[in-house]
This record gives sequence, C-alpha cells and structure tokens, in this order.
Amino acid sequence: MNNPIIKYHMILANVGLIMATVGCNLPAPASQQNAPDIQTAAALTVQAVLTPLSSPTSAGVTPVPSAATFTLNEDTNCRKGPGTNFALVTTVPSGMSVQLVARYADADFWVVAPPGLSEVCWISGEFGTASGNFESLPVVTPSADLAGDFPARPGSFFYSYSCPFGSLTTDLTWTDSADNETGYRLYRYDVLIVELPANSTGYTDETTVIIGGDVTYTVEAFNSAGASAQRTVNFNCQ
Repeated sequence: MNNPIIKYHMILANVGLIMATVGCNLPAPASQQNAPDIQTAAALTVQAVLTPLSSPTSAGVTPVPSAATFTLNEDTNCRKGPGTNFALVTTVPSGMSVQLVARYADADFWVVAPPGLSEVCWISGEFGTASGNFESLPVVTPSADLAGDFPARPGSFFYSYSCPFGSLTTDLTWTDSADNETGYRLYRYDVLIVELPANSTGYTDETTVIIGGDVTYTVEAFNSAGASAQRTVNFNCQ
C-alpha cells in the first residue's frame, strides 16, 4: 500500500464519490421546483374568476361568463325583476359597463352582474347600450319565487320647499297606506337617497340644484316580495 500510484487512484475515487453524493442532495433548479406551485396558483385564479358566476341567483338565472356588456348612460336602478315593483338590489352609476348574463324576451330588460355583488339583477335597456355577442345570451323570465304580496302604494304625496340660490330644502310627506311594508324608499331623480322604516310618512331632503331646474322625487313602499307602485312629485326650483 506504499505504492504512490495506488494511493493517488484511491484519493481520486473518494473525491468522485463525495461529489456524486453532494450533487444528489442539491436543490432542484427554480424552474422545476416551482412548477407545481405555478400550476396551482393559475388554477386557483381561474376558479376565483368563475366562481361568482357559477351559482344560482335570486333573479332566477345561473349566469355564465360572456363577452357581452351593458354600458349605462345614467345612474340606473338594478332590481330583482323587470319592473319598479321589484325590490332594489343596487344602483349602477353612469358610465359603468356591467356583464350581461341573460335577456328578457317580453320587454327591453337585461340581467346583469354588477361588479362586487354576489347576485345578478335586472336593468332596463332604455338606460344604456348593449355591446358584444348579446344575441347568444339565454332568454329568461322572472323567477316564480319572486312573486309575492307587495305592499300597497303610498297615498297622497305632498311637498313644500325653499330654494335660495339653488340650496334646496324639501319637506316631503305621504300617506302610509300599506300594512305589510318593511319600509319606504325615497328617490331623487330616480336615484335612491334614503331607506326609511315601516310606517314612515315623511322626510326632509337637502341638496343643491340649478336655479330654475326641474326636481323630481319618488316614494315607494317595499317588503321581501318587492316594491309597491310609486308616487312621484315634480317641481321647479325658483
């Protein structure tokens, strides 16, 4: 074993064995190590996008993703059915584009999915413009379970106001004609401004308007079945 050539070859063999062992324990390249994580993240992202549009909704529609959209020309109420006697879900602001998920064959109404909501709602076609492949959308009618015992229409609707320099204060009163209402909703220019409790008969509104301009207020009663027919008053701020 004193032969220097034999010792040299043994040392080389041991070094090679050590290098092979270390190489097997080194971490895999980042591209290989992270591949399953990247695939999982991508799958979760797709699921997050599709989930809000894959469950049944109170409008009786199960929406699917589509490229069709509806752009609002003015602030517009979006309701649980095609008409003002259905409960309000939200008010969609002017200029917003919302996804179209269905259309109503009997009237100019669309079922839309406003961003940030867990349910879809119905919106009148007169307040915006549809674009994209909306002709392929499913045709639907209001769900039967939305029908119910709507509250009675509010009685006589009166107003008095003062409007110095366009600073409008309006006292509004109406008759509480319903006996099954959850409350009353009051609108200015068809945009909801307040929701009042049951048995309410009045409200004082303060806002700024253009001197000489038209002012419109609307009141309705509502409950879980929907909303009553509305009462409206209109006057000029002078």
